[in-house]
Amino acid sequence: MTITRSLALFTLAAALCPSFALAQSAAPSAPRAATTHPAAAPVEAGHGWSTSHPVAIGNRLTGRAGQYLLGGVGGHIRLRLHRLVAVELFTDHMAGPVDGAIRHDHEIGGMLQIPFLGNRWWNLYPMIGACANFVFLHSPQQGGASVQDVHFGVHLGAGAEIYLSDHWALQSHIEAIGYLGHDLRAYNFTAQLSPDVRFSAVAQGVLSVNYYF
Repeated sequence: MTITRSLALFTLAAALCPSFALAQSAAPSAPRAATTHPAAAPVEAGHGWSTSHPVAIGNRLTGRAGQYLLGGVGGHIRLRLHRLVAVELFTDHMAGPVDGAIRHDHEIGGMLQIPFLGNRWWNLYPMIGACANFVFLHSPQQGGASVQDVHFGVHLGAGAEIYLSDHWALQSHIEAIGYLGHDLRAYNFTAQLSPDVRFSAVAQGVLSVNYYF
């Protein structure tokens, strides 16, 4: 199996697994035999996160702009054990045209977020993180060459989360990403990497739906 096909399967799994988990959480449960329990207190809106369910899974849409434009999907796991500290492990998969060639990025990384401002309905946070980005570029001519590289990046940004109901939340953030890696170029049937490691920067926006459990 080629590297490109393996990454394509990994992309599909990363995008769909959180979706299946979210669908399972939203699906009605099977009926159970009637039992007698004390009346439960009503659940108030605005409790997507609480100490009783500190872990979330989410699906995300991602857009990136800078020297190139890419868009895609991804997923993440968010762990918020304390009111002021959240850790997010993510994977994003993006694609788009670059100078007539086709580029696709497959990124994995982690974020540290500090939700210092907010209440039981919303919170705001700065964040910092790091990632490894597996980059592929294919020449514009069918059957032409392709090149690949691994870029290492640092993320800086800010985000917000809005709690819709018990367990559910919307999340969005914007960030600047700085990468170290080789430039990729493709012309007609050829493709090549720059001989030197270089720095590049892009801006990125993310919108996600989270389910806390």
